[in-house]
Amino acid sequence: MFPKWKDMTDLMDVVRFNLGLTKQEPQFGKFNYAEKMEYWAFLWGTAVMALSGFLLWFNNFALRHFPKWITDAATAVHWYEALLATFSILLWHFYMVIFDPLVYPMDTAWLDGTVPADHYHHSRPAYLRILERAGLVVSSNDEPPVQTETDPVAKPEVAGKSAPRKEER
Repeated sequence: MFPKWKDMTDLMDVVRFNLGLTKQEPQFGKFNYAEKMEYWAFLWGTAVMALSGFLLWFNNFALRHFPKWITDAATAVHWYEALLATFSILLWHFYMVIFDPLVYPMDTAWLDGTVPADHYHHSRPAYLRILERAGLVVSSNDEPPVQTETDPVAKPEVAGKSAPRKEER
Protein backbone atom coordinates (compact mmCIF):
# COMPACT_ATOMS: atom_id res chain seq x y z
CA MET A 1 0.00 0.00 0.00
CA PHE A 2 2.99 2.32 0.05
CA PRO A 3 2.96 4.76 -2.86
CA LYS A 4 5.51 4.02 -5.57
CA TRP A 5 6.75 5.90 -8.60
CA LYS A 6 4.49 3.68 -10.74
CA ASP A 7 1.47 5.21 -9.01
CA MET A 8 2.50 8.63 -10.33
CA THR A 9 2.99 7.25 -13.84
CA ASP A 10 -0.36 5.42 -13.57
CA LEU A 11 -2.04 8.70 -12.65
CA MET A 12 -0.47 10.41 -15.67
CA ASP A 13 -1.51 7.47 -17.90
CA VAL A 14 -5.12 7.83 -16.69
CA VAL A 15 -5.08 11.58 -17.41
CA ARG A 16 -3.68 10.95 -20.91
CA PHE A 17 -6.26 8.22 -21.55
CA ASN A 18 -9.16 10.36 -20.31
CA LEU A 19 -8.04 13.29 -22.47
CA GLY A 20 -7.86 11.00 -25.51
CA LEU A 21 -4.11 11.43 -25.92
CA THR A 22 -3.60 7.67 -25.90
CA LYS A 23 -5.80 4.74 -26.87
CA GLN A 24 -4.22 2.29 -24.42
CA GLU A 25 -6.23 2.03 -21.21
CA PRO A 26 -4.01 1.95 -18.10
CA GLN A 27 -3.65 -1.36 -16.26
CA PHE A 28 -3.19 -1.66 -12.52
CA GLY A 29 -1.92 -4.17 -9.98
CA LYS A 30 -3.77 -5.29 -6.88
CA PHE A 31 -4.19 -1.70 -5.64
CA ASN A 32 -4.27 1.30 -7.95
CA TYR A 33 -3.11 4.82 -7.17
CA ALA A 34 -6.62 6.03 -6.27
CA GLU A 35 -7.15 3.23 -3.76
CA LYS A 36 -3.77 3.93 -2.18
CA MET A 37 -4.58 7.64 -1.97
CA GLU A 38 -7.93 6.89 -0.35
CA TYR A 39 -6.25 4.52 2.12
CA TRP A 40 -3.58 7.05 3.15
CA ALA A 41 -6.13 9.88 3.26
CA PHE A 42 -8.19 7.77 5.66
CA LEU A 43 -5.16 7.18 7.91
CA TRP A 44 -4.10 10.82 7.78
CA GLY A 45 -7.66 12.00 8.42
CA THR A 46 -8.03 9.66 11.37
CA ALA A 47 -4.84 10.99 12.95
CA VAL A 48 -5.80 14.63 12.36
CA MET A 49 -9.34 14.12 13.68
CA ALA A 50 -8.06 12.23 16.75
CA LEU A 51 -5.42 14.81 17.65
CA SER A 52 -7.66 17.84 17.12
CA GLY A 53 -10.59 16.03 18.72
CA PHE A 54 -8.62 15.26 21.89
CA LEU A 55 -7.50 18.89 22.11
CA LEU A 56 -11.13 19.96 21.86
CA TRP A 57 -12.45 17.22 24.12
CA PHE A 58 -9.94 17.96 26.87
CA ASN A 59 -10.26 21.70 26.49
CA ASN A 60 -9.22 22.54 30.06
CA PHE A 61 -6.00 20.54 29.69
CA ALA A 62 -5.28 22.08 26.27
CA LEU A 63 -5.86 25.63 27.53
CA ARG A 64 -3.70 24.99 30.61
CA HIS A 65 -0.71 23.67 28.60
CA PHE A 66 -0.98 25.39 25.20
CA PRO A 67 -1.72 28.90 23.95
CA LYS A 68 -5.33 29.72 23.03
CA TRP A 69 -4.51 29.75 19.31
CA ILE A 70 -3.81 25.98 19.49
CA THR A 71 -7.42 25.22 20.44
CA ASP A 72 -8.66 27.72 17.85
CA ALA A 73 -6.53 26.00 15.21
CA ALA A 74 -7.73 22.57 16.41
CA THR A 75 -11.33 23.73 16.00
CA ALA A 76 -10.70 24.91 12.43
CA VAL A 77 -8.67 21.82 11.49
CA HIS A 78 -11.29 19.48 12.97
CA TRP A 79 -14.11 21.27 11.12
CA TYR A 80 -12.39 21.31 7.73
CA GLU A 81 -11.13 17.75 8.04
CA ALA A 82 -14.69 16.63 8.79
CA LEU A 83 -15.93 18.45 5.66
CA LEU A 84 -13.12 16.98 3.58
CA ALA A 85 -13.85 13.45 4.84
CA THR A 86 -17.58 13.83 4.20
CA PHE A 87 -17.13 15.09 0.66
CA SER A 88 -14.45 12.52 -0.16
CA ILE A 89 -16.79 9.74 0.92
CA LEU A 90 -19.77 11.18 -0.93
CA LEU A 91 -17.92 12.00 -4.13
CA TRP A 92 -14.79 9.89 -4.48
CA HIS A 93 -15.59 6.70 -2.56
CA PHE A 94 -19.20 6.48 -3.78
CA TYR A 95 -18.01 6.91 -7.38
CA MET A 96 -15.44 4.13 -6.99
CA VAL A 97 -17.88 1.62 -5.48
CA ILE A 98 -21.26 2.59 -6.93
CA PHE A 99 -21.19 4.90 -9.95
CA ASP A 100 -18.03 3.77 -11.77
CA PRO A 101 -19.22 2.28 -15.08
CA LEU A 102 -17.04 -0.80 -14.47
CA VAL A 103 -18.93 -1.73 -11.29
CA TYR A 104 -22.35 -0.10 -11.78
CA PRO A 105 -24.88 -0.52 -10.21
CA MET A 106 -22.62 -1.44 -7.28
CA ASP A 107 -19.36 -3.18 -6.46
CA THR A 108 -20.60 -6.23 -4.57
CA ALA A 109 -17.25 -6.99 -2.90
CA TRP A 110 -18.52 -5.44 0.33
CA LEU A 111 -21.37 -7.97 0.43
CA ASP A 112 -19.59 -11.26 -0.19
CA GLY A 113 -15.87 -10.43 -0.37
CA THR A 114 -15.52 -11.50 -3.99
CA VAL A 115 -14.85 -9.67 -7.25
CA PRO A 116 -15.90 -11.06 -10.64
CA ALA A 117 -12.93 -12.33 -12.64
CA ASP A 118 -14.11 -10.39 -15.70
CA HIS A 119 -13.74 -7.18 -13.66
CA TYR A 120 -10.15 -8.16 -12.87
CA HIS A 121 -9.64 -9.15 -16.51
CA HIS A 122 -10.62 -5.64 -17.60
CA SER A 123 -9.06 -3.49 -14.88
CA ARG A 124 -6.22 -5.59 -13.37
CA PRO A 125 -5.10 -8.26 -15.84
CA ALA A 126 -1.62 -8.55 -14.33
CA TYR A 127 -3.08 -9.28 -10.90
CA LEU A 128 -5.54 -11.76 -12.44
CA ARG A 129 -2.59 -13.61 -14.03
CA ILE A 130 -0.91 -13.80 -10.60
CA LEU A 131 -4.10 -15.29 -9.12
CA GLU A 132 -4.39 -17.77 -12.00
CA ARG A 133 -0.74 -18.85 -11.63
CA ALA A 134 -1.32 -19.38 -7.91
CA GLY A 135 -4.34 -21.56 -8.76
CA LEU A 136 -6.75 -19.27 -6.96
CA VAL A 137 -8.98 -18.67 -9.99
CA VAL A 138 -9.79 -20.59 -13.13
CA SER A 139 -11.01 -18.55 -16.09
CA SER A 140 -12.63 -20.05 -19.15
CA ASN A 141 -14.71 -18.59 -21.95
CA ASP A 142 -17.30 -21.37 -21.76
CA GLU A 143 -17.91 -21.00 -18.02
CA PRO A 144 -19.80 -18.22 -16.26
CA PRO A 145 -17.63 -15.48 -14.76
CA VAL A 146 -15.57 -16.84 -11.92
CA GLN A 147 -15.51 -14.94 -8.67
CA THR A 148 -12.10 -14.06 -7.24
CA GLU A 149 -11.63 -13.29 -3.59
CA THR A 150 -10.49 -9.79 -2.70
CA ASP A 151 -8.34 -11.52 -0.10
CA PRO A 152 -7.42 -14.68 -2.06
CA VAL A 153 -5.90 -16.47 0.91
CA ALA A 154 -9.10 -16.37 2.93
CA LYS A 155 -11.57 -18.04 0.56
CA PRO A 156 -10.35 -18.81 -2.97
CA GLU A 157 -12.82 -19.35 -5.79
CA VAL A 158 -11.98 -22.11 -8.22
CA ALA A 159 -14.06 -22.99 -11.29
CA GLY A 160 -16.99 -20.93 -10.05
CA LYS A 161 -17.29 -22.75 -6.71
CA SER A 162 -16.09 -21.59 -3.35
CA ALA A 163 -13.56 -23.57 -1.43
CA PRO A 164 -14.97 -24.54 1.98
CA ARG A 165 -14.22 -22.10 4.74
CA LYS A 166 -12.01 -23.24 7.59
CA GLU A 167 -14.93 -23.49 9.98
CA GLU A 168 -16.87 -25.66 7.49
CA ARG A 169 -14.10 -28.28 7.13
